[in-house]
Amino acid sequence: QLAGQPPRPEQEELLGDSLRRTLRHQKNIEDTATALLDLLSQWGGAGEIRGEARVLRDTILRQLVENEQLQKRVPEGKVQTNADEQAFLDRAGAKADQSAEQAGQLIGRASNLALEKDKQATGLRIQAAAKEATATNLRIQAAESANPIEKSALNAQADAAQTAATELQHAA
Repeated sequence: QLAGQPPRPEQEELLGDSLRRTLRHQKNIEDTATALLDLLSQWGGAGEIRGEARVLRDTILRQLVENEQLQKRVPEGKVQTNADEQAFLDRAGAKADQSAEQAGQLIGRASNLALEKDKQATGLRIQAAAKEATATNLRIQAAESANPIEKSALNAQADAAQTAATELQHAA
């Protein structure tokens, strides 16, 4: 609002302060958004990684087709290239470098995801082993019980624990 009005001497300093504060806030917001995007991209799911891998594969296949044209543009064994040929080679090299960098980042994200999934699977296997131990203990208690109702209840609990253990193993 102040910028749209004719400036008065006292407003110029106020306007400058407001603009500086606004720029600081904008930079903080941009930094926060960038950090959030980095975090989200780091922990993206397998589907996202798979999709990015497909896009990268398609990009690399297009680059291969373009690189085959290099032989037509720059004859093999030619020592000196003209400016047009050099520009074409530089573009091809930059695209290859960019694809290599993207592939490296994608491999890193996939590796992080695999490590996380391995940790989850290990935790599920530990839980499954505990459920199996519980089922075994309940079956032993049922075998030692003389009361048929208690025996039946313990066997039912053991079956439920064994089912939970099996589900955890499948999830792992």
